[in-house]
Order: sequence, then C-alpha cells, then structure tokens
Amino acid sequence: MGDAASTYESEPRRSLNQWLESRPLYDWILTAYQNSRLSRRKIAPFIRKHRIDMNEFEPVSYHSYAQFFERRFRPGARKFPAESAAMGAFAEARYLAWDHVEAAQEFPVKGRSLDAAPTP
Repeated sequence: MGDAASTYESEPRRSLNQWLESRPLYDWILTAYQNSRLSRRKIAPFIRKHRIDMNEFEPVSYHSYAQFFERRFRPGARKFPAESAAMGAFAEARYLAWDHVEAAQEFPVKGRSLDAAPTP
C-alpha cells in the first residue's frame, strides 16, 4: 500500500480517489467494513503509526476498527485544562484554528474544499 498521504493530508479535489471517497456508496461500504470483525486487523498498525499509548485507555478487546475509535480513557488519565486561555479537546483529533477568516478562504475537510462564505 505504501506511505501515500491520506485524503486528510492532501490537496482537496485533486484526485480520483478523493472524488470516489466523497460518494455516498463508498461511504456506506467503508462504514460496513469498519464495523465488521475483519477490520480489527487495522487497529494495531494504527496504534503503532500514531504512537498511541494504550495504557491511557480502559482495557477492552475491540471487535471492529469503528469500536476502537470509541475507546474510553481510564479515569484520571487526562485532565481537562482549567486555564481560560487553554482549549481543551473532548476527543483526540487534529484541531485547526484561525484568528481571522476571509469569505473566499477554503478549508480542506475530508477530501473536499469548504469555503467560509455564509450560505443563503
């Protein structure tokens, strides 16, 4: 499979794969697979690739890749920041923020480009 950049890390609307991945049928098939027991084999490589410390999470035997993404932290494993200037995250993810946004500015979201212009 190689080390190709994922859809989330590539330019929006630039490839056939991104177009295919934005189709509802593709999403349905992918969701069915990720909820199946076959998808469990993706868990260990994902943990290694992203260096996830599984000691922070409740010990569970995950039945699917989708179930793995619903894992729970062990009590006290992480603290939510108390400082008013700090942004806490309710889930592990990649968070992006901008001080100022222009109407024509585009944002890559799951292989698509979204603009900041208000919708009528």
